Amino acid sequence: MPTPVRSDRAVAPLGYRPALDGLRGLAVLMVVATHTGVSIFAGGEDGVVVFFVLSGFLITTLLLQEIDRHGSVRIKSFYARRFVRLVPAVVVMVLALAILTRLLVPRNERLRPDEALYAIFYVTNLKIALFGAYDHARVLYLQHTWSLAIEEHFYLFWPWLVPLFCAPNWSDSRRIRTFLWAAAIIAALRVFVDVVGADDLMMFSPLRFDGFAIGGALAVAFRARGSLARVDRMMSDLRMGVIALALLLCDVAVGARSHEVPGALYVTWVCVISAVLIGHFVWSEGSVLTRLFGRPFPVYLGKLSYSLYLWHIPVFVYITEKRFSGTSRVLLHAIELAVTFAMAAGSYHLVECRFTRVRQRLRVA
Repeated sequence: MPTPVRSDRAVAPLGYRPALDGLRGLAVLMVVATHTGVSIFAGGEDGVVVFFVLSGFLITTLLLQEIDRHGSVRIKSFYARRFVRLVPAVVVMVLALAILTRLLVPRNERLRPDEALYAIFYVTNLKIALFGAYDHARVLYLQHTWSLAIEEHFYLFWPWLVPLFCAPNWSDSRRIRTFLWAAAIIAALRVFVDVVGADDLMMFSPLRFDGFAIGGALAVAFRARGSLARVDRMMSDLRMGVIALALLLCDVAVGARSHEVPGALYVTWVCVISAVLIGHFVWSEGSVLTRLFGRPFPVYLGKLSYSLYLWHIPVFVYITEKRFSGTSRVLLHAIELAVTFAMAAGSYHLVECRFTRVRQRLRVA
């Protein structure tokens, strides 16, 4: 890989931003809420889009900071940190599900080996794209890992691509335009797939990369803050953050189904408003909205978000009205959420936190 020239400009690192953890908390609550089946939360899948944009922003920022410090990206270290961050919690969940379903459900409802392998090897989205989303003859516990697979595929190529845009002849404006054009092309391809009715093909990873590209453009703009005055003013404006949050919450209620534009284009719209909200949090640390999302409870939800996402579908699949007949729907939802949070807290404290310490040692090394 060609070694990029370091920037002469002193760029302060992003550092830890509690509000971004708070945004993770909101995003995972959106996803969990939509899977309860309550109609008012039908658009909660937007939370997955928020995660994609946030990952694009954070990973690109980390890569740019590494290039500024060392002149290149240490690829092996990057992959080692991503592996330690993501894989252990998935493997533990799959093993736990294999044991629990063997103990608690009939043979025909147990976790199937092929589904487990799709999740562990991050190819669930490819399985859906090639063979369809649903199999009504089977109970599926890990269908939601499609989004984890797409994010993992993004990690495979992004650390190789970002340094190419850090060559001396590339200005920050040119980098931002390139990322945004890439996002626009991906959105156009997704609209085409949507219009021709090949919905399952939406699960191919490249057709979901516009969120990461928009997050990447935001990361370049953040690195260039001070030289892009219009962007700085917009992101620092509290009104922009409030409007973006309001639009995101409204979309949860109305869902993509009520929009006249194709659902594929609607996803790009959610990417844009997510980017504006993320931008406000990192440009304006002292705003009321940023401080609100940086409060302890939303931050803790954000820290639980990965485990919450992993465990909520298996719990919801097991705790059903059919299995627990006679239980009111409200009580059933309460039990679902309580068990989900208990499993997620166990996964976070017993698995994620232990491997976070390993990841920190890798970063230092």
